[in-house]
Amino acid sequence: MLPLLGSLSDQVGRRPLLLALPCAALALRLVAVAVPAAPLLVASKVLMGAIVSSYFLLVGTSCADLFEDDGTALAALEGRSAAAWGAAYAVGMVAGGGI
Repeated sequence: MLPLLGSLSDQVGRRPLLLALPCAALALRLVAVAVPAAPLLVASKVLMGAIVSSYFLLVGTSCADLFEDDGTALAALEGRSAAAWGAAYAVGMVAGGGI
């Protein structure tokens, strides 16, 4: 799937996909909430895994496009990006436990 995504992002650009993937993830979550059947939940989790991994790939590729001439700045940006993803996960787990 990721090679297809790479070729699609080269054809249509990264921005449309960076906007479409979270919308697709939201739609999958809404469908899973509206119709809570086990096969649908399993299928939505599989598709969500593909969407999240695709989004990570596109974010990394977009960063590499922005800083293709400056490896140090790219490494710093990817480090900050990884820290933000990790912090968001941690905050989500804590907030989710409270809900």
